[in-house]
Amino acid sequence: MDVVRTGVLALLTLLVLAGCSRFGRVIGYAGEEDLKAPEAPEIPAHLLAKPDAPDGLARVLVDGEPVSGGGAPVVPGGPPIGGFTPDEDIVWTDPDNPDAPLPDLEETLATVKHRGPWMESYQNARKTAMRQGKPLLIWFTDTLRSPLCRVLSAELLSQQQFGSWAGENVVRLRLDFNVKDKNADDRLRKAEYLGTLKKRYKAKGLPTMLVMAPDGTVTGRYRGYKRGDPEFYWGRLKNAAAAAESHHTEWKSKMERQGYRDWQDRKGRRLFAKMIRYRKGEMILVEPDGRKALAKESKLSDGDRLWIANEKAKRGNP
Repeated sequence: MDVVRTGVLALLTLLVLAGCSRFGRVIGYAGEEDLKAPEAPEIPAHLLAKPDAPDGLARVLVDGEPVSGGGAPVVPGGPPIGGFTPDEDIVWTDPDNPDAPLPDLEETLATVKHRGPWMESYQNARKTAMRQGKPLLIWFTDTLRSPLCRVLSAELLSQQQFGSWAGENVVRLRLDFNVKDKNADDRLRKAEYLGTLKKRYKAKGLPTMLVMAPDGTVTGRYRGYKRGDPEFYWGRLKNAAAAAESHHTEWKSKMERQGYRDWQDRKGRRLFAKMIRYRKGEMILVEPDGRKALAKESKLSDGDRLWIANEKAKRGNP
């Protein structure tokens, strides 16, 4: 009898332990291994679903009707233009502010203002290089602590002949590690950002000159400078710029096969983009880097309007 009682008690103990273990898993008790696991990162706010928009996509109005992700671009009464996939039909453009309205074409094509021949904003320089289809020339420098940087500037970069060539053939960006911002926090933030770019592009010494195609492909990286030899240095920059132009031509041809083309407004300004939605004279254009803009057919060039009319005619649209 004692043996039976002992066996029953042992069985009950096992059942209770099993139940506690299961209950612990249900309510989220952490075991020793779970406590050692790293904490999951917080999901950025801009990736969380929006309660008022399907699939977390912001919405934009075209002709007073909501347009959102999940559908192919539409020409009234006909099938999509260009055969675009639903995955490409995303209408928010700024990951830091997905609820912001899309910029119109006029705003998108506005000239980026800057002082002197060298730009100082990396983002604006990349955007300008893409819009103009020119190589980007990046000068990593320190005008305060690097004597060779000053020599390179005096012997080549500040010369009129170089300036004429660069103004026609490249977009110039100067990243100066001599940060002069009066605010200490801003100065530190800018210095950290410059350090990130320096590491990204493997600029291991100053000065370093980088030549890059508009799509980001690096075709030349030159560290240091030899005094009294500006022509040789300039020759290397020219060769790298020519290689970047050749690469851009091939890249652009490839992108055109994917539906991208040059759009032009009434002022002659160009935008290399793909139309992902059209409705009653209004459309959404997306650039290769994902930037989107709203455009009105009435503000486009005669050639673009003819192209749209031909696309409509192919599908039996008036």
